Amino acid sequence: MRQRLWVRSGAAPDPYRLGARITQPYAFTYGSALALNGAGPAERSEVLVSSSHRFSAFEFAGMRYRWARPWIDEDIIRVPVGAEFVGTTSPERTVVDCVRIPTNAGGIEELARAIDMLPVLDDVAVLRWVDRYHEAALAARLGYLLESSGSHGPQTPLIRALLKRRPSHRVYLTDRRSWRSNSSLAGM
Repeated sequence: MRQRLWVRSGAAPDPYRLGARITQPYAFTYGSALALNGAGPAERSEVLVSSSHRFSAFEFAGMRYRWARPWIDEDIIRVPVGAEFVGTTSPERTVVDCVRIPTNAGGIEELARAIDMLPVLDDVAVLRWVDRYHEAALAARLGYLLESSGSHGPQTPLIRALLKRRPSHRVYLTDRRSWRSNSSLAGM
């Protein structure tokens, strides 16, 4: 199907099993990770793969495969896909990454729906990822989405911790970065 990447003909390949063979090391991220963590639509038109090795985007069997940044080799978990396991970002890292760049998660509306389907999040892990990116607006957006979803009330420890990290200025759910494609981002 493309140089050094083969599939058996006949049945359409599982997009995640195919994506796991594009490059090594790898992890599914953003909307692809939401789906693998059980919080996003199973049917997607794009698979986002993060890796230390860049690859050119390609399309196969109606699915677009795209390299996503940043590659951070932490909080990658293994989840079952058919008879094998694939690497994806943890639910905590995934939700922070998606709030940071909502276009890679299908937009704010899809992300807001997905947050309701996420498993119980580890507050410490969520805060570690918020702090890693050093973006106060990220804390404000994440807090708003978690509180709006009903999964976290205003007095929960995670929401209180996010409130302490928010900036003093007004924050909007989307900003210029969320309008751009991931491929135009300069990294973290």
